[in-house]
Amino acid sequence: MNITLAASGPGVELRLRPQPRPVTLGDLPPGSQPNAAPPQLDSGERRTSAPERATVSVPARPRPTSLIFDWGGVVMRTEDDSGRRRWEAQLGLPAGDVDRAIFDSSHWREAQLGNLDPEDCWKAIGRSLGLTPPALAEFRRDFWAGDRLNQTLIERIREWKAAGRQVALLSNYTAELESLLEKHQLHQLFEPIIISARVGVLKPAAALFQQTLERMRISPAEAILVDDFAENVAGARSAGLHAVLFRDTRQAVAEIEELLQ
Repeated sequence: MNITLAASGPGVELRLRPQPRPVTLGDLPPGSQPNAAPPQLDSGERRTSAPERATVSVPARPRPTSLIFDWGGVVMRTEDDSGRRRWEAQLGLPAGDVDRAIFDSSHWREAQLGNLDPEDCWKAIGRSLGLTPPALAEFRRDFWAGDRLNQTLIERIREWKAAGRQVALLSNYTAELESLLEKHQLHQLFEPIIISARVGVLKPAAALFQQTLERMRISPAEAILVDDFAENVAGARSAGLHAVLFRDTRQAVAEIEELLQ
């Protein structure tokens, strides 16, 4: 033991103050080492027992394999509207009013839904425009005179079909479309053919897309709708389908090919 002398008072008083002795090897428990580093954990050991994070497997979305085309504005396009414009001039109507007299009329909508016979629809439109029966017949001929089949797209559709792609037609149209398809020998190009007048539902109703998918026996993610109306494209996407807004043939084909890759 080390001691320290301390003086107290006028005289000298000795007091012993013990000092701690350094620890020696002899003071350590058997097997111990001074200043030993803490034990290292094996690479497989963990300092805590926190549970491992569970992993969730998300199934991959099916790639599109099938195509659904609109008729008017996509497969059949109005390339020359001069006949319609002549009737507007003759009837004193603003530009575009002849188209609106047809496509925005309640008669056309009812015919599209299958609630009105196409001939009765045209008679009602003729009366609204003040046309006599002979004038109405001429008007109908001129109205459709500038329509042309999109031959470039039709050739691509044939190629896709030959490659094993399922190709359907889905159109908001009157029952007249059936005779048009036969006239142009296109009724065998599409399977299935779904016309609003035959099912009583119009795009962009989700029920119509669902019915089309059921007929094709595919899931929404396996289908691509090609349509020239933005609301129909939006409706298809909301129903889970892929969709291409048709602006021109080259753009549409490029977008379709990109989705199919």
